Amino acid sequence: MKKLIISFFITLLVASNVWAYSCLADIKRIDMALDSSKISEEQLAVVQYLREAGEEFHKNGDHNSSVIVLKAARELLGI
Repeated sequence: MKKLIISFFITLLVASNVWAYSCLADIKRIDMALDSSKISEEQLAVVQYLREAGEEFHKNGDHNSSVIVLKAARELLGI
């Protein structure tokens, strides 16, 4: 039982580190999609704001917030 609990927490720690690295990949995907997107100027401004906020969250170590904000930007872009 003790090994199972330790394994669970190790898995949780590794998984959280994987999420931290997806922020930069999301930012790159958004940047690539911005070049070819066909969205309104208002939506473009919102996506750019969300992208910048996501990058700031990432730089400050708040990866969960970064992933959430960047996901919203991706959804607006349809990616």
